[in-house]
Amino acid sequence: MGAMDPLAAHRGRLGPLDERECLALLGQAKLGRIALSVGALPAIYPIRFALLGRDPVFRTHPQAGLVEATAGNVVCLQADDADPERDGGWSVMVTGPAEVLTEPDVLAEARDLPLPPWTGSADAFVRIGAVVVSGRRLGDAPLLA
Repeated sequence: MGAMDPLAAHRGRLGPLDERECLALLGQAKLGRIALSVGALPAIYPIRFALLGRDPVFRTHPQAGLVEATAGNVVCLQADDADPERDGGWSVMVTGPAEVLTEPDVLAEARDLPLPPWTGSADAFVRIGAVVVSGRRLGDAPLLA
């Protein structure tokens, strides 16, 4: 008798999300993880983010390693939510180039986002250009409240 497939019960219950659904879910999310390369090694950091148009923006300290590590590099933001009671959830990824915002009008827009700093004077804002937006759902739990 073969080993039991732990995902067998979920086959057919995984499904892609379209871009509109992905952006709506990201608009409700407040926490995510940013994946990038630091010293040629993969690194993942938790971040708070908000959307500026369709682009995620996060806030960090100007001298923090995230400013240097992300500026001009392609990064990936991942956000998700799960409902263990209903055995479902969603996951969305945004991949694209990161840009430290310096243009006064765009910086003013970023400062107006509901994006409080976690600590201290996190006055650098980094935007992730949403080149690729993808997502998937698991199960039958509702995605939007």
